[in-house]
Amino acid sequence: MGNLAIMAILGLAFALLVLRLINQSIYQERRAFKILGYGIGMVAFIIISIGGIFIKTPVVLHLNGWIGISVIAALFIFATYLYIKVFHHDLPATIIYAVIGIYALLGIGTRLPVVDEWLTKPLLPKSLFLWIMIPLCIIAALIGGFGTYYLLTKNDTKK
Repeated sequence: MGNLAIMAILGLAFALLVLRLINQSIYQERRAFKILGYGIGMVAFIIISIGGIFIKTPVVLHLNGWIGISVIAALFIFATYLYIKVFHHDLPATIIYAVIGIYALLGIGTRLPVVDEWLTKPLLPKSLFLWIMIPLCIIAALIGGFGTYYLLTKNDTKK
């Protein structure tokens, strides 16, 4: 819970920073300032991504067994309601909903005795796995961000 709270605060700060940078760079004439702003945003994203993995807090809430499965199922039902009724199957909401669904399945799977060992047994040592996954996640986020930017600018020029 403590790690989640810290990451929520950092994520909110990052989102506000990105929105501020976008706001300032929209009518910016000099390309150097745009690149500097995007560079600051990327560095902030990398710091928050790496910090989220290594930050540990003593505030922990363990929901084992059927209690954990019930809480996960209730939260997933709430997310499904929001996805259908509030967001009306929008593309960004669909991506977020798919990620939530995957996490819900993994959370329920780790609480089932049959699947628990298969899902929680590490394939690689944790330190090696982190040093492989951190750069891959950062690269995937950058590709997704630049790909979205490319598609948005491509669609703007067609109008």
